[in-house]
Amino acid sequence: MSLLTETLERILSWLQQNQPEVILSLQPGLTDIQIQEITQDFPFELSHEIRELYQWRNGLRSEDVEIPSSSWAFMHHCFLSLQDALTEYNYRLELNTDIPKGCMVWDSQWLPIFRLDGRENLFTICKGSPEEPSILFKYFDLLDEYPAFYDSITSMMLTVLEYYETGIYPDADEIGMELFWQGIEYEQSIKLYEHQEQLTAVFDQTRHKEGSLNRLKE
Repeated sequence: MSLLTETLERILSWLQQNQPEVILSLQPGLTDIQIQEITQDFPFELSHEIRELYQWRNGLRSEDVEIPSSSWAFMHHCFLSLQDALTEYNYRLELNTDIPKGCMVWDSQWLPIFRLDGRENLFTICKGSPEEPSILFKYFDLLDEYPAFYDSITSMMLTVLEYYETGIYPDADEIGMELFWQGIEYEQSIKLYEHQEQLTAVFDQTRHKEGSLNRLKE
């Protein structure tokens, strides 16, 4: 068993004991054939991490995506099904024609996997070798900076597991949303990959790649 799957199973065990209702929203994992069929029109190869994640569970049921974040499996992250991730991907590409000139637009290599509250997503760049870890960047509408949140999906799940098992992650219902979001900002500040410049360089490879539709011309 890989570290990612082992970590996911430990998260599932914690949820079974502490938030069993959350598990009801998780869909069964996909087979390799199902993943291939769902992504047949996606122009890039999925990483091994992404495939392993969706083989474990296929995200939340579509009807549960908009439920309060306290009911999501990975803290404030809504785990999109592979179908919903591709729907969001295509939606973002369609929005490119309506974004003001000079603003960053959605790149065809970016696949959203997790949704945060509001208009934010955590996306990964689908390029290069599938053996490479899937770095997760934060996307917020019309902003020009997309910071790296985690250096891999495995890193994200280890962070979630740490918060669950140590009990240091705050509950929004108990402490209020203001302190809840302060906790999220704290998480970001201490869990970012230490080599931020290297992650920024990975992002810039898509941002400045010739022929890549990531910024509308002035």
